Amino acid sequence: MVPTAVDVYTFDKSGIHANPRPGISVKPHVRIDHLAYVNFHTNLLGKGLAKVYQGFAVSLLRRLPSFGIENQWPQHSDLLNFWMLLMTPAMNEAPAGPIIECVNPGFAKDPLQYYPYLHSLLKGWPKWLIPEAYRLQKSFIRDVATWHAIARARFHVSDIDKTTGYDPWWGSAFMRERQQILRHVNKWDAHSIAASDFGFFWGDKQLLFKVREELARVEFHGTADTDDIEKLLASPLLQSICNELLRLRVEVQTIFSSDKEDIQINEWRIPKGSLVVVPAWGCAQRPSSLEH
Repeated sequence: MVPTAVDVYTFDKSGIHANPRPGISVKPHVRIDHLAYVNFHTNLLGKGLAKVYQGFAVSLLRRLPSFGIENQWPQHSDLLNFWMLLMTPAMNEAPAGPIIECVNPGFAKDPLQYYPYLHSLLKGWPKWLIPEAYRLQKSFIRDVATWHAIARARFHVSDIDKTTGYDPWWGSAFMRERQQILRHVNKWDAHSIAASDFGFFWGDKQLLFKVREELARVEFHGTADTDDIEKLLASPLLQSICNELLRLRVEVQTIFSSDKEDIQINEWRIPKGSLVVVPAWGCAQRPSSLEH
């Protein structure tokens, strides 16, 4: 993003809640943090999440036959790469529709080359140190911008499926609403919106027996219809497994900052406006942090 586009995030100090922070006067259409929060909360939780998951399941099931998975044990040199190539396109299509993959069939594979540079980019390394990272980033944003141009030209309200809420251009209600939000942000052009959306694209046997018992109890049929998805979301056992997998297997670098005042944590003082990067995975491995 160009600096003037980034300024929208920098100068929005109104917070994520419905009412701006006391003393802060910001026009409603530039409350980017609040608008993004409401969009995520509405469309990626509860019933909104069920619809996105349904889109993911349908896409994944459609792709499985092309991988030639049969009864025999196949051999793969890289298991992570195998699942990434299978699941990433489905995860992209679920919220954003199929067009991005039509624009660049390698959109699911190319990020494997990009991931090793994420820490360097987070630290602000310049282009001359990691030129390949910036080349890949520019290519991704160009692909997203092409998808946006096609969707803007072709989309019509009548394209929205009344049952699933999906359309073939933007995909989900989440993405349609997101586009409406970003298009009204001051000083944001097509490149800025594309850059923002590129950022978005970023057990044991006893337990297995319990899971199978639970699926049988709720009469889960292994389909992608709404009733089956509701059964999964309502299962405490499956929810606990999901939470534990997030704790143990997902490494996320969470960024915090205070724009109002300095923060004092024990003997550490964090100046106002500073960025704090917290490795969530490391915190989740400490028994003491799970006691609170």
